[in-house]
Amino acid sequence: FRHSLDQALAQARREERQAALLLLDLDRFKGVNDAFGLPCGDMLLQAVAARLQTCLRETDPIARLGGDEFLVLQTEVRGPEDPRGLARRLNDCFGEPFMINGEELHSSASIGITLFPADGQTPERLIKNAELAMYRAKSNGRNGSCFFAPQMNLVARRTGLLERELRQAFAADQFTVHYQPQRDLSSGQIVGIEALLRWRHPRRGMVRPSEFIALAEEIGLIAPLTERVLERACRQLTHWHRNGCSGLRLSVNLSPVQFRDPGIVQLVEDTLEQTGLDPVFLELELTEGVMLENSETTMASLRRLHGRGISFSLDDFGTGYSSLAYVKRFPVQRLKIDQ
Repeated sequence: FRHSLDQALAQARREERQAALLLLDLDRFKGVNDAFGLPCGDMLLQAVAARLQTCLRETDPIARLGGDEFLVLQTEVRGPEDPRGLARRLNDCFGEPFMINGEELHSSASIGITLFPADGQTPERLIKNAELAMYRAKSNGRNGSCFFAPQMNLVARRTGLLERELRQAFAADQFTVHYQPQRDLSSGQIVGIEALLRWRHPRRGMVRPSEFIALAEEIGLIAPLTERVLERACRQLTHWHRNGCSGLRLSVNLSPVQFRDPGIVQLVEDTLEQTGLDPVFLELELTEGVMLENSETTMASLRRLHGRGISFSLDDFGTGYSSLAYVKRFPVQRLKIDQ
């Protein structure tokens, strides 16, 4: 593929023509591997590759870049409408489910598009920019395509800067825990608190979790961050219990990333033992992402923690699948309706 790309760009440069590079990434492919196993994921990749080839001309090569990413080279491009139309046809390839080992699997893809020579002069630059466009397509809701735009490079640089600052902030312990009260509407009494992570940035002031949690998950910082929050919040509630607020319950958010790690059970149990907090006063907040994965590891962790007396709530109910079947299948005691 790289050889074809080098040749196509050289020819397009000589003839002053355009070419397009499309980077296609399967949506939620990890969920297939988790739910059905790696062999099933491999067969799905093969089935996707075969179906994508039916949408292409012989002059437009396709290759698997790695993981669940594919690259398509489109030559003889007259303008943006050509790669836009091709991206639409590629997305349409996922309209019908894939039959893998008797399982009916539904898949979709996000596609980033770059144009030569406007978006890059070299294969490396075109692939990088196509990747940035693909991530924008994912953030726009998946199962679609997006053209590269120069401002995406600026966003990427900001993300890189944020990652460095986030690692420095963790090392310097710039994170703090705030507590939001939960009030009983009938009595007016405060019956619980929710622990909320905040980043006290030395220049930007207080940074909200929505600005850095997703990045913390991506770079592997979410587990040690949550460990700090859980320990501090449990220790704080134990202190309040000893000083006259004996009935208060504590709610702590957990990332779906953490429930893929069976060590989460040991972490919670160790924290309760170290801080002296009774498990019945701890509530762990889950997102629908945890329930959608529905893996054996997740279910085993939930059952073990629930058996210790810990309760669970489902956060942002109403923003995703919001199926009450999940509530019946999982040990959830409370729904938090999204605003």
